[in-house]
Amino acid sequence: MKKLLLYAALASVFALGSCTKPAPDDDTAPTKTVVKPVVTDPFKGVVVDTDQEFLAYDFTGLWCHACGSYGIPKFKSEIVGLGTDRINPISVHRTDAWSNGIGDAIISFMPPSAYPSFGYNLTLIGNSVFACHDSLSKFLGQSNTPVVGLGLGATTVSTDGKTMTVYVKTKFLQAATGTYNIAVYVTEDGIKANQTTDGAGGSIVQEMMTHDHILRAGNGSWLGTQLATGTVTPIAANKEYQSTIKITLDVTKGWDPANMHVIAAIFKMNGSTPEKVENSNMR
Repeated sequence: MKKLLLYAALASVFALGSCTKPAPDDDTAPTKTVVKPVVTDPFKGVVVDTDQEFLAYDFTGLWCHACGSYGIPKFKSEIVGLGTDRINPISVHRTDAWSNGIGDAIISFMPPSAYPSFGYNLTLIGNSVFACHDSLSKFLGQSNTPVVGLGLGATTVSTDGKTMTVYVKTKFLQAATGTYNIAVYVTEDGIKANQTTDGAGGSIVQEMMTHDHILRAGNGSWLGTQLATGTVTPIAANKEYQSTIKITLDVTKGWDPANMHVIAAIFKMNGSTPEKVENSNMR
């Protein structure tokens, strides 16, 4: 009987031993590699331009024969002839296929008495091409230091083509008081369309022309959105702001982001009314 009990005990020991799992070999254990996504700062490398630049407006329309005969060509020649990148041109169309709410708001603020007409910043020059040249030349000759400088980063467009994202760096170059808005506009170049113009013998004809600087869209209203306020405590010199602005593009109208420019402008506000265009920049 004792032998039987001994044999049973030994059998149980062997049985337990055969069910024991060996310790894992650490050298062959699988390891996980965690890949962290690369996050790129869109403002890195954006240089703030400290030159004084200004907005230049061409008030026009596809229906306007004087615009076709001298307005559009003259505006283009002025932009090229002045030989500077300090002019940020915008063609504002009235009551045609390219008119929009932002352009209508600009026209409402400084309504032209005739078409074509020209303007810069918040000043309507009128329809004289000579006055346009003189005003732009005079402005370029000023050597005042701007209150703010602007830098524009590379823009991105969503895969469906409906949203453009704009990165703007603003730097106050001196201490400032008051409230400041940032507005961003999208313009498009190289659009071919029939333009009413003057023909032979005083006739009015349609001519295929290439149109540039067409105002397409912006960040909300003409005056954009509030950037900073120094009404209680002044904005310190060298204070920087980074703005990420999304603009809706109407892909149903055939807009091509490859032909687009982005213009950013800083307005000093007096309540809801613009008091001054402090500076602008274009990419």
